[in-house]
Amino acid sequence: MNAWKTVLAILCATAITAVAQVPEHDGAADAARVRPDRMHRGMELSRLLDDEAAVKKLGLTAEQVAAVHERTAETQEKIVMLRSSVELAERNLRQLMRADALNRDEVLKAVDAANKASAKLRTAMIEEQLAFADIVGPEALRKARRMMQKQAQKPEEEKAPRKKRAPKTPPNANK
Repeated sequence: MNAWKTVLAILCATAITAVAQVPEHDGAADAARVRPDRMHRGMELSRLLDDEAAVKKLGLTAEQVAAVHERTAETQEKIVMLRSSVELAERNLRQLMRADALNRDEVLKAVDAANKASAKLRTAMIEEQLAFADIVGPEALRKARRMMQKQAQKPEEEKAPRKKRAPKTPPNANK
């Protein structure tokens, strides 16, 4: 009878441990998981302002366009930093969960840290959308959203190609 209890206890412990494991992801997957489907809309809207025809349709001034671009540049730097902190927090949590002896307090602190990092990232993305709306105004925001919806509905071959960035060269490549 004691043998059955022991086997049952081991099976339960194994099942609980398996359920509690955080799945293994690479950094890009973690960042994508943190960023819900339309969280980066503020930056998408600012990309719309790279098209002169779109700026004219929206009726924006050069000052508004410059303000949006400046705000987006600042936010992009902030978001890069926040995404890396989310990645590190998630990585720390995964490492703690892989340990042979789980420390409940450390794991819960790591979960809390990961949640706080994710909340900061989400807040920064929402603030970017709110800033765009404040700068361009409600009418231009409605028009911009409609333009983006129409662009999203176009077949892939009709969409305007995105600008390609020049590849980065390592600092010691010229030596």
